[in-house]
Amino acid sequence: MTIWLVDYDGAVMNNAPDEHDELRWVTADEIAGLALAHPSYVDLLCRAMVA
Repeated sequence: MTIWLVDYDGAVMNNAPDEHDELRWVTADEIAGLALAHPSYVDLLCRAMVA
């Protein structure tokens, strides 16, 4: 898995709706509340935020 930490506030476009249910920007505080494909992804993203 590749994680990109992005400082961008432009529009989000889902150009692959057959692959993604939803695309959106989230803040670091919102990560813990995300319903991701695998529970370990939340921990992985939280660790990436402090790296």
